[in-house]
Amino acid sequence: MLQFDTTPPTDPNGQPMPIRRTPPTGSLIAVVTSKTLIGTSTHFYGGRTVPCTHETCEACQDGTPYRWHAYLSAYDLSKKLHFLLECTAAAAETFVKYAAEHETLRGCVFHAHRTNKRQNARVEIDTHVYTGSDKDLPPSADLVGALARLWNIPLTQIQTPAGRETQRALKVLADRQNSFTTANNTTGNGETL
Repeated sequence: MLQFDTTPPTDPNGQPMPIRRTPPTGSLIAVVTSKTLIGTSTHFYGGRTVPCTHETCEACQDGTPYRWHAYLSAYDLSKKLHFLLECTAAAAETFVKYAAEHETLRGCVFHAHRTNKRQNARVEIDTHVYTGSDKDLPPSADLVGALARLWNIPLTQIQTPAGRETQRALKVLADRQNSFTTANNTTGNGETL
């Protein structure tokens, strides 16, 4: 049923999340609110960053190179702004190391800056643990949902990392089962594999 109103809704499209990158001058300081990051191959195509859709990718067909980008949600305490951070694979390594040490990215304070004042200069990221209360931070954003909205892609057309991990785990289990049933392998010391 079509519905008309006399005033616009306060949130017409769901909670919008701006996307931020490390600026060419100055720095970006915020606290990560997501537990992990997600990433995908992207193209700079048509004047903006778009995801690589592989088989049906118009940018690939036009010969546009791709780069892998990571995304996480973060909160700028000074501006009271919850946003998506986009960074390259090289910059994301800092977050991967932090998560390995702390078992989560949530509460990771980061200070990102470029090595020189060029828009595409290498990004350096320093991290430390947030000492404030977790209650001061917004809940983790739905990263996949936010990116789907940003890129106007239906959620049904997105394969999440958990989905791929499940597929990999099932393949490993199937491969192991096949190896157990096809042979009675033993190690050099007589143990059954």
